[in-house]
Formats: sequence, structure tokens, C-alpha cells
Amino acid sequence: MAGAQGCFLPPDISQIKPYARRFRQVARKRLPKRADLGQYGEVMYQALLHKIAASGARLLLVRVARPVERIRRPSAHERDICVERRFWRYYLNPANREELAALYPGMSAQEREELFFYERSGFRTFACNGLFLLADTASRFYNVVNHERVTDGSPADWRKTIYFFGNCVAVGAFAADAQTVASRIQRAFNEQAPDEGVRVVNAANWGGVPVAARQILSPRTTFQRGDVAVLITSDIDKAALRQALRAFPDKSFFAFKDISAIFQRPHTQGEIFFDTVHMNGGGYALVAERLFPCLRELVRERAPVVPPGLRDYVRELEKLKTRRPPEARDVGAIVMNANPFTRGHAFLVREALRRCDFLYVFILEEDKSQFSFEARFAMARAALAEEERVAVVPGGRLIISSETLPEYFDKDKLQHVRIDAGRDLEIFATVVAPLLGIRKRFAGEEPLCRLTRQYNAAMRAILPRHGIEFVELPRRATADGRIISASSLRRALKYGDMAQLEQLAPPTTLDYLKQHGYLPSV
Repeated sequence: MAGAQGCFLPPDISQIKPYARRFRQVARKRLPKRADLGQYGEVMYQALLHKIAASGARLLLVRVARPVERIRRPSAHERDICVERRFWRYYLNPANREELAALYPGMSAQEREELFFYERSGFRTFACNGLFLLADTASRFYNVVNHERVTDGSPADWRKTIYFFGNCVAVGAFAADAQTVASRIQRAFNEQAPDEGVRVVNAANWGGVPVAARQILSPRTTFQRGDVAVLITSDIDKAALRQALRAFPDKSFFAFKDISAIFQRPHTQGEIFFDTVHMNGGGYALVAERLFPCLRELVRERAPVVPPGLRDYVRELEKLKTRRPPEARDVGAIVMNANPFTRGHAFLVREALRRCDFLYVFILEEDKSQFSFEARFAMARAALAEEERVAVVPGGRLIISSETLPEYFDKDKLQHVRIDAGRDLEIFATVVAPLLGIRKRFAGEEPLCRLTRQYNAAMRAILPRHGIEFVELPRRATADGRIISASSLRRALKYGDMAQLEQLAPPTTLDYLKQHGYLPSV
């Protein structure tokens, strides 16, 4: 997330359109309070929930309210905070600054002041197009890049992202980069669950729910399937939230946790509170310790909803995953009819293997082509037999079949028709890809068939919503510049053009055609 361009309501939330204009008006105010939202608080929550649910991500709403007042056995320092109702400005008085020594043990007075008075390091927010963002800065304790606070231990490669939004606890006020909740959660994943492939991003900006909601709803903030948004706040309109949740039959994407009472003594962090609200890195350690198990559960893959009658095929897919080398993490897929398998198909497979560790090649199982499924499958397996990082797989009834995309098998007559590939791609993204850990889907550019071009466009739009990258590869051409395609191979086969066939078909396909009487064996 870098920058922002104002409040954004997803275009498909038709159920709240009557309130959208009013909510945008409210959101443009500098710091909307609960009273400012009034009856539109429900709209704000519904828009927030809808964007996250529609992307396939999850939301963890965390409440931290008046934590010092909830401590049953407070220290003398904590009692003073409650009695005097201290706020952080208490330490602006030089006479009180020595009390910071207990909150920053082992640090010099200069280091304490540099860490506590964070604005001296340029650590601040600024308004931009209706949003509040962190200003980029670089210092000993506070570093912000692209309006996100630096997270310690962030991996170079990841599959899922946990985003932190919200108040001072989320942003890590009065603590160094390595001590924030986000950094501690990142290190916990690195050490205890490295296979999850989790990156933690600290996008918080001190804001409560209305301010964080504008940030999340901005078009500059995007989520993918498997991501988690963590919103930490002290104030939640429970009635508005409860009403907004009623619009979602499946609430599994949402989780709530109140951690206001987790700071009970005894604990190992010493004095952690500056005032009734703010805490140091020790307090963030307690928060991270409580949130990590919940986040680890949330980032785990949800069991796919398998359509009726397809459980046998799904079980076969699960067996395929066990045969894949354990070191293969970047997994891709190509779906092809291979009617029959050409040098163009072989070229696409080689190009895809340059971009992933392991590749599943799905062969359409529907018998509505010139060559039977058994013939097409045999030719593909023979051509790719020496590729150790490739598994040739039947497409079954889940991938481009009569049930999911019947128009595909009558392409010649339906070039003028607009197809809806949503059902087919949603099944692939929510059932097949999670089972096999597929993160990339490859396809060749389509200069000839309008229907296939529509399908590629649908993949480009739908798959990224589920955390699957779509990669469109250039098609291979013959020496005279013509695109290699299965239809041109079938045409050459019809007229017995051996010179053309040798340019279009790999030796394994030619051998199959000869062995099965499609070509003279001599």
C-alpha cells in the first residue's frame, strides 16, 4: 500500500448504495467521531466487511480499551496513572522525565527522549485526499517507507500478508521498529511457522475505526485470498457492527478479540504503561503473544467447498499433492485441450517452468474434440515425460467442462457470443488451487479465437482476487511467422502435409499419430 486517493466503496455492494453518498460525505471530515457517523455507522462497517469478504481475505477486529483500569493487582506506578488520569503529555514536564527510566530500562536519557518524543524523528501522520498516512522517515528507532512502518524480519518471498491497521497499539507508538506488534508477529511466523509464507505489513496510522475504515476502503489498499486485515481499536460500535454482520450469511471471514484485560500481573515485562492508553515495547510483546495463535489459525487455508458429486476427483487431486517434491513451493498450472499436443504447447510448458518450481498441466477431460481424451492425454504425457517438474493431470468435471463452461466446446460457432467464465474460474480458484497449492496460472496469448481471449481476460480479472497470479505467455510461431496452434496441425493432418506437420508437432505426437493410423507409418 503506497499513498491513497480518498474513500472507496466497492462497486458491487448494491445493498448499501442508498447510503454510500452520505458515507462518503461523512468520511471526508477530518476526524469523524462516533456521533458524526450516526445511523451511517452500520454502512461503514458493512462496506468495510464487504470489501474484505469479497477479496477472500479475513478480518480480525481487536479491542484494547482502558487496559490499565482493568489490572486487578496494579503496581504503584499503575495506580498513580489511574488516580491522576495521566496522559502522555505528563512527560513533557522535565521534572517527570526521570520516570521514563523504568519504562525504557537499559537506555540512556538521550535515547529515552529520542524514542519517547517520536515526532523529533519525523514519525507523524499527514492528511492526503481524505486519508491519514504515515510520513516517510528514516531514523534510529522509527522508519517509514511508502507510508508503512518498517517491519523487522520481513521475508523476501511470501504467499499471504497480514496487514495491521488502527490505533497507537497497532502503529507501535513509543517503541522501536523491532518492538512493534507487527514486528513481533513477523518474527514469530518466521520462527514457528515458516512454511506458511507470511509477510506482516504495518499500515496503521493511529486512527480509530472510522479513520482505519477509510484507509481500508481506499482503492490503494488491496487484499488477496488468504490475507488477514487486523484492525486494533479502543472504540467499537457493537450495535452497528452486529447489524452490519447480518448481511453476511457466511461470517467465517470475521473474527473478534477483546484483549483489554491481558495485562494482569504477574508478567515478565515490568512497567509497560506511560498513561491510561499508551504502552512501551514490553506491552506490545504481551499483545503479540496473545494475537499470534489467532493469526496463525486465520492464515491457514480454509477447507474448500466441494460441489456435490466431485469428491472422488478431489481425493485424487489430494493424492497428487503428496507426489510433488517438498521443496517445490512456487506452484503453477496450465489448462489445455491439447487437440492434439503441439510444439506450441511444449513451448508454453517450458516458459511456465522458468517462472515456477512445479507445474500441473491439466488436460480437458470432456470428449467433445476431434481426438479423444485418452489420445490427448497420452500425447501430452509422452511429450512431457522427461520433465521431472511437471505432472500431467486429467481436468475432470471441475475445469472447463460441460458443467462449468459449455460454450468452450462449440467455439467455432460461438465466436460472437459473450461468455461468463466466472463459475469455471471460481471453482478452480476455490477448490483446485487451494488443494494443490497453485499460486500461478499460465496461458498463451490468443490472437485468433475471440472466445479464448474472453476466457483469458476473465482469468486476468478473477484469479488475482484469490491470490493466484495470471501470466499470459507469448505463443510460439513457425519459421515463416505463423502462430502454432492445434487447429493448424489438424488442418495439416487432414491434407497430409508432412512438411507442415513436422514444424507443428513434436516427435512424440507424430509417433502417436503414426502408431494409431492417423499418418502412414513409413
